[in-house]
Amino acid sequence: KEKGAKTDMATRQVTMPQLMTELSYLLGEVSVPTSGVDGRKTFLQRALEDAWKLYPWPFSLTDTTLTFASGVATLPDDFLPEGHYYLIQNGKELGETDFKDKNLSVGTSFYISFSEGAYKANLVSGGVVDTTTSASLSFRYQYTVPDLSTSDTKKAYYTNPRTLALGALRDNVKADNPEADNSQETQAFVAAAQEDYSAFNRIRSRNRRAVSLSERNGYSIGEY
Repeated sequence: KEKGAKTDMATRQVTMPQLMTELSYLLGEVSVPTSGVDGRKTFLQRALEDAWKLYPWPFSLTDTTLTFASGVATLPDDFLPEGHYYLIQNGKELGETDFKDKNLSVGTSFYISFSEGAYKANLVSGGVVDTTTSASLSFRYQYTVPDLSTSDTKKAYYTNPRTLALGALRDNVKADNPEADNSQETQAFVAAAQEDYSAFNRIRSRNRRAVSLSERNGYSIGEY
């Protein structure tokens, strides 16, 4: 199943040409430039990455099963370490005291490390690193942001291309003048992303009114 395809707004995808058009509009340009635009593409890609990591967007999350041996499990290659991630059970994201797996005690948590060329999940029990437990647990994580700068036809899930253009303005201001203050552009971008996330969840809530409570799983902001 394609990542993100499980969400209500899966058809909302953006491409680099779309984003370039939005950015040109915000800059007051009559037409979209076709040369010397590598910097703009970098700025737009960075805005996508920043917006992606700000919130646990359902379209940015995917599920897998982690197999722990001696308290350690290797994470998928597309795991985004700066993103949001959770251990889950029966579709519910688990906090540190919510484990119900027969092999794990209440109060078990985990942390992420990097070794031997891969990210690892490491179990902690009672404040002590667990080096004995073997278990299979469901894991929900944000996957690596698609790089739209590599192809005009490549797509990524996001709800509002204008927000990403606002994000690109932060770097565009600095590119024109390294000493310039871009705090206003940064605030506008963050506020727009927040509104996108709120609107996204309002739409999902309306779409799910006829769905059973067991299928309504919210998404917590933050990580453990």
